[in-house]
Amino acid sequence: MTDAHETWGPPKILLDALDAVPCFEESALLHECARQVGRALRIRIALPDTSRRRVALLFLLRAVMPHPDGLQVVGGVVSLLEGETREVARLRTAIALAEVPLFPASAWEKLMPLLGSLEVLDMHGVFREALGSHPDPLPAHCAEPWSAVLHAATLNARPGGPLPCVLLVEHLARYAKGHQQQELLEWAGEHRGRPEAYPGTMEADSLSAAEGGGDPLPGRRPQASGPLSLPEPTVPSLPGVDRETVWAPSTWLLIRLRPLFYSDHEGMRQLTYWCQNGNDPNPYPVKGGDLEVDVADLPERVRSLVHEAETGWAYACKEDLALEFVLPRDLMDLPVETWAKEKFGNAEATLGKDHPLVLRSLERVEGRATHGRWAKRWDALKPGCQGPVHWFPGEHPDRLLSDPHPVMVVLSMPPGSQENARSGTDELDASLRAGVPIVVWDRRGGADPAFRSELLELTTRKGIHRLPDEVRSLRIAAEDGDAAMGGASLLGRHAAMLWDDPYRLPGGRV
Repeated sequence: MTDAHETWGPPKILLDALDAVPCFEESALLHECARQVGRALRIRIALPDTSRRRVALLFLLRAVMPHPDGLQVVGGVVSLLEGETREVARLRTAIALAEVPLFPASAWEKLMPLLGSLEVLDMHGVFREALGSHPDPLPAHCAEPWSAVLHAATLNARPGGPLPCVLLVEHLARYAKGHQQQELLEWAGEHRGRPEAYPGTMEADSLSAAEGGGDPLPGRRPQASGPLSLPEPTVPSLPGVDRETVWAPSTWLLIRLRPLFYSDHEGMRQLTYWCQNGNDPNPYPVKGGDLEVDVADLPERVRSLVHEAETGWAYACKEDLALEFVLPRDLMDLPVETWAKEKFGNAEATLGKDHPLVLRSLERVEGRATHGRWAKRWDALKPGCQGPVHWFPGEHPDRLLSDPHPVMVVLSMPPGSQENARSGTDELDASLRAGVPIVVWDRRGGADPAFRSELLELTTRKGIHRLPDEVRSLRIAAEDGDAAMGGASLLGRHAAMLWDDPYRLPGGRV
């Protein structure tokens, strides 16, 4: 945490690092950075009208320094605008030196590039796992590994124990692979000794004067002599639920879509994807990459990703590849189950028939306020469960909060529909706020009695614990029979399903 003073001037290393970021060569991106930082800190940042970029950056730094988390917010916004480059890694090192002079510059310089390329979606959950005994939660702005480690560096160690930031780096190594994992473990091993022992830090200077360069403080662990071994990760089970019974695929491709705030084109989104190979002993998902795509091009991009999976990392898996789409609210109407796959000769196929396919809520996955309710509702799932199910519009939204807690909601209209707006009740938002993990709706709109009757019959007869597999089977059989005679499945033709497992997050626990 940096103290603010009226006569404050930024450390030269920090100003130099910001000035070296290539995206700031465009003044529009510098002003966009100031706008996003101001919005995050709830302040107004006025940059001077000058052609000297360094002067504008000086004003930016002066505006954010009075705020305890200001520099870390700047680092997060610059990372979004610039991407993972050497310049962004240097900026993070400069922020670390300015915020937490705990280790020498060389130590931060080695660590920041390793953390910058590490993708962990549920950073708050990882923080709790690594430092479960610490009473204070991770601040909301610390959504990336580098900022979480900086925050952990401000915490005190337990008597005789290593520093919290070192413990967190050890834990984050579980989400890396190969050389990156080994280098993170080596860094943690090198810094298990007390930071006061490192020459060149303020702590070293003051301690040397007080102690005369004596032995380490009692209760501190000596520096590790070699690299650490990676602890065997534990895979939690759902309380009272057989993991083989509740639908939880072992081989899956997860695709997340986010807004691109700095794009001039309204239809552009950031597409990030993760994959999990059921044949791989590593229980943690692997990030594939980040893409900038137009919404209109999404069907083709997704088709390529699925084809890449089936001909590459998942080609030998016996289990069908499951597809999960983490979508923002405004894209929940995308008919992803009807999108086409690569042809096999003249044979055509769609995603919803070839794969178990579910939707997930971006706002809920990345938010924190409802995660406790969400996990509690999920834990209520039991094999053969016949409810409780909440049916809109017949039941009041407040019923979602009463016992017994509904674990599934059936909407009376699609999210974002005009009828939904006119009714004054946002059924999807009410369901997500209550923590309901399973939501189903008819993509055609309205509460068709035949659609609902088929859904009620299915959930009564087979339960809801394996609904993704059941709906996929209905999609495959949807064309059988005459629709006018009731022989075709309305669920198979028109059902959209949000299936949100809080224990399966990319970069988190599987």
